[in-house]
Amino acid sequence: MKKYLDQYKKKIIIFCPSIEEGGVEKNLFILSNKFAEKKIEVHVVTANFDKKKEFNSNVNFHSPATNFWSKKPRIIKSLICSLIIIKKFYKKNINIISFQSNIFAIILSKIIRCKVTIRSNTSTQQYIKFSLKNLFFRYFFKMANNVIVNSKEFKKIIDKQFNIKSILIYNPIFSPNNKIKNLKYPSIFSKNVKVKILNIGRLTKQKDQLTIAKAIKFYVERFNKNISVRIIGKGTEKKTIQNYINKNKLQKYIKLVGYLKNAEQYIHQCDIFVLSSIAEGLPNVLIEALNKKKIKV
Repeated sequence: MKKYLDQYKKKIIIFCPSIEEGGVEKNLFILSNKFAEKKIEVHVVTANFDKKKEFNSNVNFHSPATNFWSKKPRIIKSLICSLIIIKKFYKKNINIISFQSNIFAIILSKIIRCKVTIRSNTSTQQYIKFSLKNLFFRYFFKMANNVIVNSKEFKKIIDKQFNIKSILIYNPIFSPNNKIKNLKYPSIFSKNVKVKILNIGRLTKQKDQLTIAKAIKFYVERFNKNISVRIIGKGTEKKTIQNYINKNKLQKYIKLVGYLKNAEQYIHQCDIFVLSSIAEGLPNVLIEALNKKKIKV
C-alpha cells in the first residue's frame, strides 16, 4: 500500500457518499484512521453526518451538518458529496480514493483535474449479461489512474473484462482494542439448543440471507429441530426475509437480530458460521470467522 500512497503527496480525499454497515465501511474506518495516525492528511467526504464519531480527531470529516441526507438514496448522496468536493477542493492539489460510487469519483477527478484511485469490491460478473452496462463500466474504469481489487480471482475477472491492469491489495483485518476485547457480549442464541448458526451481513439480495431461511425450513421439516439461527445486519431485504420466516412459522428457529456494533465478537457464540452471498470480493467477516479456531464455516 505504501508505494501507492507516496504518489498522493500525503494528501488524500476519501470519497464514500453512503456509509452503511458492511465490510466496505469497516475498511473505510480502519484505513482512514490508520492514514491519520501515519501523519497523512486525510479528508473523508460523505453524506452521513451521523458517522463522524467513527473517525478519530485527526481525520478531516466533510459532510452536510445534518442527518437529513443520511437515509437518502446513494445516488442523491453521491451528488451531494460531489458538490462538496467541487466547492472545497476545486483547483487544489488533491487526489481521490473512492470507496464507493466510482463513476462519480472518476467524473469528479476530470472536473477538478486530479488523480483518482477506485476500489472495486463486488464481483463484476453481473455486467457480462448486460453488454451496454459492461461497455459503460469498461469506458470509465479505464479512465481511473488506479483500480484496486481485494482478491486474486477478482483481479483476473476485472482485468479481462475491462481490459485494465488492476492492483491487488487485500482488505485490512480488524484487531479489536483491549476495551472491546474485555466487553461482555450477551448471548443472542436460544438456550439449550444443539446447533447455533450465525450469519453477519447487510440484508440485501447480494448477501442472500433468504436462502438461509429456505435451507432451515427444509432442515427442520426433515431432521433435527434443535437449532437456533441468528442473522446480524439490516438492509432493504429485511421485510422479505421476515415475511418468509413468518409465513413458514420459523420464528422459533430464525431471528433477525438487526445491526450490532462489533458484530464479529458474536462469532464466538456460534457453532457454525454461514456466508450466503451470491458474490463477494474478499469478505472480511469470513476471514474473521476462520480465525475463531472452533468455528465451522
